[in-house]
Amino acid sequence: MDLSLKTRTTDTVQPGKDAESEQKLSARRLGYIEFPLPPVNTLGHAKFIEQIEQNPLDEDGVIRWLQGNRDWNASGKIQLLVQEWDTASIHDQSFSETPLPFSRPVFDALITSHWLTAEWASLWRNDAGGCGTSFQGGVARFSLQTPNDGGPFCSLSVASFQHGTGGVFIADHNFQLSPLLAHQEYYVPHFFNDGYTKMDFALLPIVVFEWHVAHTAKRLTELKRRISKIETEVGSGQGSANLSHLSSDLNSCSSAHLFLDRRWHFELTLAGDLLKYFDTFAQVHVHPVGTDPQARYAPSSRQRVQFHLQLSEALGYDIKVLPRRIELQQTAIRNLVDVAIANSTRQIAMETRRDSSSMKTVAILTLIFLPGTYVAALFSMSMFNWQASSGEPVYSRYLWVYFLITIPLTILVVAVWFWWFRLQDKSYKHDVEARVPLPVTSPELLDKTKVQ
Repeated sequence: MDLSLKTRTTDTVQPGKDAESEQKLSARRLGYIEFPLPPVNTLGHAKFIEQIEQNPLDEDGVIRWLQGNRDWNASGKIQLLVQEWDTASIHDQSFSETPLPFSRPVFDALITSHWLTAEWASLWRNDAGGCGTSFQGGVARFSLQTPNDGGPFCSLSVASFQHGTGGVFIADHNFQLSPLLAHQEYYVPHFFNDGYTKMDFALLPIVVFEWHVAHTAKRLTELKRRISKIETEVGSGQGSANLSHLSSDLNSCSSAHLFLDRRWHFELTLAGDLLKYFDTFAQVHVHPVGTDPQARYAPSSRQRVQFHLQLSEALGYDIKVLPRRIELQQTAIRNLVDVAIANSTRQIAMETRRDSSSMKTVAILTLIFLPGTYVAALFSMSMFNWQASSGEPVYSRYLWVYFLITIPLTILVVAVWFWWFRLQDKSYKHDVEARVPLPVTSPELLDKTKVQ
């Protein structure tokens, strides 16, 4: 049997404490979905179809519908309020706390209709996500919310009463009800043979769980391929020329692993709560003579959950071993960086040695030719007359002026050089002391250090 889905939608404005910031959020579509009831004499399997019809319904109309639709519990239908959500818009804005997905009047109406509890707001504002199930006063409740970490987001809360189910489904574009439920089978049993049928609301958390397991497996496969590519480049030496890029890729892989690790633990928790729900449901609804069909849907659903739980658990080894693989590649890259630095230092040392040898050669040649050059320059001055006649002095009587000027000037140059050298040395020591803190020697400072 195929069942059509009817949806009414409207645009809403985000409420909250910071009204100005919340008005910056893009408008989201608030819709009402009703899963029509099959014939009363229908037992066994039914299927959802792909097409979803949409009709407009404003926010005030939602409130009036919640307040006026008091007989929905006797209809046997599943009725959901669906909110389209944009996780990115929340992360782009600054809020004192995560705002509620709809206005306060709608939220209060949902609580009054027992579709939500006041505690749901705490789950909504918990970015780590979570899930839970409860049976109180004849009402079976199941709530789940994926981690609000920038990835695929879904928040589902359903309350199953005696003859009907109402709930809230808030999700981004990854969790569209039509693709999730298309051609999905579910049971439509009589409810204690009292003339009513009731649809299986547990199918919604199950399909969300199955989608999430498949998505995590896909992301994990992509991450393993990225790390394997890095391992190949590092191992073959092809990435030696681009170590900075490889290190950046590894940091990105590490962040992706943290994301998957949180998602994987959420899957395990969700599967455990679903199995717990099935156990409790069977205990509550088993007919005394064992003929209640509604209690028999749990084994089939349990098999689906257990199968995908095994798939999720199989991912555990890779999720646990990936940090070690990332760490090994980071160590290998650090070693390659050290080798590159050592080779660069060796090359610099060789070039310095070559330059030093050249300077040494120049210095030796200078020392060899400097005395002769000085003597030649001194004797070539006009103060010496090598062509003097007999009885005439060879040198000028003003030769003392040369030594009078040269000696003090030499002393001044040496003094200026010595002063400049001491100034540079003092400045260098000051820079080193500013960069490298001195050891703590004060007893008071030592005591404070020990306390810290």
